[in-house]
Amino acid sequence: MLRPFTQPDFAQLNTWVSSEELLIQFSATAFPYPLNYADIEAYMLANPDRQFYMVSDEQLGDYGFGEIIPQKNNVPRLSRLLIGDPSLRGKGFGKKMILLLLDECRNTHSSTGAELYVLTDNQHAIKYYKSVGFNFIGDDIEINLKGNIKTMKKMRLNF
Repeated sequence: MLRPFTQPDFAQLNTWVSSEELLIQFSATAFPYPLNYADIEAYMLANPDRQFYMVSDEQLGDYGFGEIIPQKNNVPRLSRLLIGDPSLRGKGFGKKMILLLLDECRNTHSSTGAELYVLTDNQHAIKYYKSVGFNFIGDDIEINLKGNIKTMKKMRLNF
């Protein structure tokens, strides 16, 4: 199940973001470590067209977080993707989350696809996104993460 992120969800999200390294994989330069609700709230207020979501399962409860960013090309971008509990990673929950977010893109944005950026050194994520159907499309960007220049590659999945 996918539902909008609300302020009470922050406590759960904050327990999932357990290190600065994970925060960088999760949000690149969007939020400082440690994560705090004031930064999330300021981001949401500055970007009212973007939507944060919590992902849950009847048995597990909340297990994931994601963002959908509308773009001018009518192909939303998925961002801030996280399976919270490390023991759930690699067990298909990421795929379930992505499929829910892709359905939301189709239903809410009448989109023909979705895009995302991934850090090139996050090989696990790249392998996973390719298995779901995303392909590299160019549009690489470089970001400065605490003095280290990292490359992010854009990927796209067409519906």
